[in-house]
Amino acid sequence: MSDPELRILDVRKTAVYKEGHIPNAISFDLSSISTVVKGVKGMLASIEKIERVFGEKGINNRNKIIIYGYTTGLVAARLFWVFDYMGHKNISLLNGGWNNWTRENREVTQKTPEMKKRIYNASPDPQKIVTGEWIFENLDDHNLVILDVRSQDEFTGTEARSSRGGHIPGAVNLEWRKNLTQQGMIKSAVKLRNMFYKSQIKKGKEIVVHCQTGLRAAQSYFVLRLLGYDQVRLYDGSWEEWGNNTRYPVETGIGKVIRKSAATC
Repeated sequence: MSDPELRILDVRKTAVYKEGHIPNAISFDLSSISTVVKGVKGMLASIEKIERVFGEKGINNRNKIIIYGYTTGLVAARLFWVFDYMGHKNISLLNGGWNNWTRENREVTQKTPEMKKRIYNASPDPQKIVTGEWIFENLDDHNLVILDVRSQDEFTGTEARSSRGGHIPGAVNLEWRKNLTQQGMIKSAVKLRNMFYKSQIKKGKEIVVHCQTGLRAAQSYFVLRLLGYDQVRLYDGSWEEWGNNTRYPVETGIGKVIRKSAATC
């Protein structure tokens, strides 16, 4: 906790952070590195913007990063993915987050640490992110596994949060909530490995994770990285982009294609 190179990032709302947080934690607003791209909300901001925000928070490339939210949940995992994509080497999530910290009666403070600005130089890894066009062009790749971590109703098309409901053709549905215990802790590695293996999510495959806006996907991305999967990418546009773009094919239910682009007809 006293390591000068340690940065603890609290991704809860700022007002909640001020009421109490882990000692030396810095409040981090995920929206500060999010933007809208071609009508798709919640997309990652430019590399330059991310570097500037990280630097203003007193973060450089050498810092050890620990991120927490209420549980081992979505916003914290999204920030983990951003750091991973930026090429940062030492990133962790606090298992169980704030809820588990307070449940164990650990130290809490209202004091805000003072951080000097630093320079952050990102080294983005293109193998950590993917676009809708890339998926569209690689749908027939047998080594590609598209992991859809939304609810079953969203996956089948019963619940539509875009102009079209359903899923990317051939996608596997494994909801992100299944990664966690009822207390919001990450399940054991043995249980998680068995769960992913039974769903055909195997090492050696090119795995693309998506949800509606990239938050839920980031949680499963984190778990896969934790388990040692090194070929994992996050589809930043997710269903918010795919479901609203009629060029892209969609399946509903158990796999009926309801719309195809002219290129696939």
